[in-house]
Amino acid sequence: MTDSKAGSEYIVKKWTNATLLDVSASQMGVKKQAVDLKTPSSFVVVSCSNLVPVKRVHLLAAALIELAKTKPIKWVHFGNGELMSDLTKQLNEQSSPALEVELKGHVLNEEVLNWYRKNEATVFVNVSESEGIPVSIMEAMSFGIPVIATDVGGNSEIVNATNGCLLPADFAISELCNALSFFESLTLDEYLCFSQNALKTQREDYQDTINYQLLIDKLMH
Repeated sequence: MTDSKAGSEYIVKKWTNATLLDVSASQMGVKKQAVDLKTPSSFVVVSCSNLVPVKRVHLLAAALIELAKTKPIKWVHFGNGELMSDLTKQLNEQSSPALEVELKGHVLNEEVLNWYRKNEATVFVNVSESEGIPVSIMEAMSFGIPVIATDVGGNSEIVNATNGCLLPADFAISELCNALSFFESLTLDEYLCFSQNALKTQREDYQDTINYQLLIDKLMH
């Protein structure tokens, strides 16, 4: 059992004994949230991941540093790891006063969700080089936050052109800058459409009570 169709397809293609296994996908899910959708009053980017090489958070930092040359941005990152000192050094050496950064470090999951409840975020970003279907993306969408993500693993199963933006796995910094600028420049109605679609995606396809019951039913039969 995998958490994405991409994962099950990989096993079937790569494992020599896959035909002997009952390989299928069973999507995870997160709680449905009570939200009041609205357009953020400022440009706020949020991300949530361990600071390890596969997550490539330094590339997000590079894009935000570049964009901050022309517009004010706030970036909030949840997560810690071995690359925290490198990221801090990158920001200290290259950042500008127009980029406000909050590196939250390791926090409890409920603290992340409470931040989403109490704060405005324009877009959630995941630039990993490898993924399943990240719970962090599901959680962001449960609050109606559009998502920019790399087209790796199962990301294309949850992120699309109606609720966010998929980047090539080996994207250029300019491509990420363009995607970020796109969401910052949307009109009220345009942004709310993306926000509504993000919320709809989570509630219809990645809600915990629905998906876990489907898993139980599959295991029992």
